[in-house]
Amino acid sequence: MICKVVDHNGRKVIDIDGKIFPPLSFKTFRACERNISDFYRAGIKLFCIVECAIDNSLGRPYSLFGESWLDDETYDFSVTDRQIELFIENAPDGYFALMLSVDTRKWWLEKRQGYPDSFRELAKMEADEEWRRLAAKYMQALLRHVEEKYGDRFFGYFIFCGTTTEWFSEDSREEPTDIVREAYKNWCGDSSAEIPDREACEAAEDVIFLDKESDKEVIKYRKFQAWQRTDTILYFANKAQEILEHKKLVGVYFGYIFELHSPRLWNTGYLDYERIFKSHDIDMIANPISYEFRGQNDGSHGMVTDTTLAVHNKICFYEHDQTTSVVPDMIEGVRFVHPNKCATVEEDINLLRRDFLLAMSRGCATWWFDMFGGWFYDKRFMDEIKRMIEITERFANMEYRSESEIAVVVDPESMYYVNKNSKLNEILIRRQKEGLSEIGAPYDLVSACDLGSLDFEKYKLVIFLDQFVKTEESDRAISQLRKEKKTLLFLYAHNIVDKDGNFGIASMNESLGMKLYKNPCAEDVLILESEKTSKVRRACDCFAIEEDNRVTVLGRYGNSKNAAFGYICDNGVITAFSGLGSLNGDALRPLLRLAGVHSYTDNSNAAVYVSSDMIGVYHRKEQDVFIKLKENGGVWIDLFEGGEYTAVGDTLKVPYKNVRTKILVRKDIKKYKEHP
Repeated sequence: MICKVVDHNGRKVIDIDGKIFPPLSFKTFRACERNISDFYRAGIKLFCIVECAIDNSLGRPYSLFGESWLDDETYDFSVTDRQIELFIENAPDGYFALMLSVDTRKWWLEKRQGYPDSFRELAKMEADEEWRRLAAKYMQALLRHVEEKYGDRFFGYFIFCGTTTEWFSEDSREEPTDIVREAYKNWCGDSSAEIPDREACEAAEDVIFLDKESDKEVIKYRKFQAWQRTDTILYFANKAQEILEHKKLVGVYFGYIFELHSPRLWNTGYLDYERIFKSHDIDMIANPISYEFRGQNDGSHGMVTDTTLAVHNKICFYEHDQTTSVVPDMIEGVRFVHPNKCATVEEDINLLRRDFLLAMSRGCATWWFDMFGGWFYDKRFMDEIKRMIEITERFANMEYRSESEIAVVVDPESMYYVNKNSKLNEILIRRQKEGLSEIGAPYDLVSACDLGSLDFEKYKLVIFLDQFVKTEESDRAISQLRKEKKTLLFLYAHNIVDKDGNFGIASMNESLGMKLYKNPCAEDVLILESEKTSKVRRACDCFAIEEDNRVTVLGRYGNSKNAAFGYICDNGVITAFSGLGSLNGDALRPLLRLAGVHSYTDNSNAAVYVSSDMIGVYHRKEQDVFIKLKENGGVWIDLFEGGEYTAVGDTLKVPYKNVRTKILVRKDIKKYKEHP
């Protein structure tokens, strides 16, 4: 059987022996007859099987089927067979992805006293050649077994390791072991290389950028840590492909640059994710829907640069793992409640639909996660998921393309030069999702590795969240964007690190074409020209714009009243700068208008999810929404509830009517109506 990721009418889908499957799937830690058969009867054809019996962060086993890795080279795959047979019995023509763990087992840690537990301290032991070799042998033996016995039923495999199976290293705290010291020396090519001590790695919160000289070893060590995590993942992916020969898909959870808060982004070793996203050995990347925005009044967001994944022909799975209202607070004797747990099934369905809109509008995949069993044990959930599957199948006949006129660029390389305790990643990256959900316009998330190769033709506005490091590649790409008359917005400290690794305002001024200076005090508020404000959670040191007749000021700092946000126009090219990040919708809208970006609503109380074949609307507040269409007229139908709405001119009124989420298509779309 040959499985691959292919484009089908513009969307990434899974091709199994020439048959196309929309990437909708089901996952659970507690597989049983009911939850498998419920999702199968709803129409799910792709299922995830978790082969992992280690204890999770709650102290409960991931799977109750038992352990298959019993000693260094001793295996018992009968436990694997029992679970696979359960899925086959209850999903007779389903296809499966096995999710397997290469973590150290209890017997491993008992046998090797003092050895770090990979689940908590992956960074301390992942370079160990013995663990790599034996874990890879176990994985390959498991793959051979499954392929030989059930190969015609498996479309792929996910490799788990580290905290929560997501390749985290939560308790490592950058503290080295002998394994790490030796690996660092090899990486440096220097037998005398020393890892910086804990004190050197922990700068105070008010330090934003690391010092070129005094912190150069910290910067180098952080690059090594991220390289090591990516190298570990690619090692196992390559070993998996030795068995699979690229005939099946391989995936991991990884790359959450838009989610990890404060020091976690550095401590988890995620900053080298671009090599994973570009790797030929990786086909699927999974990420949960953002935990930070799960309230009824939020918008849905992912954690990764999903546009970059699409460019490199990867399936991006959005995982809906929201704790539903039917789940008790005590699970298997342990209290477990996700943030923003819904009060009613109706509220649950709001979020189910909203996450579905996000995935559909971005051309991404979805799986529903019944974590500990029973999370979807209500007929209304299954009716909803059945409806979403039917909608997905109908959209398969229609040409999909992103309608985004905004590219949001994040640069992981730049974050090596940032103090991990400064919270700058929260200010510039993590919290910016909120402002983007308020602008009423779709946007694409791009990693800096694609600056020189991505086709930016359709974009009118390009936002650089953290482009701190000046490189020849980024300079060429930005120069080309200016030639193409794109509006560019740079946040906080564009190119503050020059090509020689020096920090300074001169490099920023040259790149921006405007003069900046160090603001005399820390700031957390922009006062906009409209007299509205844009506020960040923590005051930080920042730069102000030197005002002259070329600069149009859009906002001033709340304390100093200096120019904080503004732009220049040079030969028709608008270059904007903001000394603070996390710009809200009120701050961003003037730039949208200058760039000519189409905004579907100016109302921040509505989140929109738009692609060429749909307009998704989520009422963040319980009020009507007015959508500004790109063309006049038309009758629009809501595929969730069946209502019809007629546009007057270019305005479509979408009433609230006790339903927060709507997915709208034009009634006269022929291909949608032709679905059998």
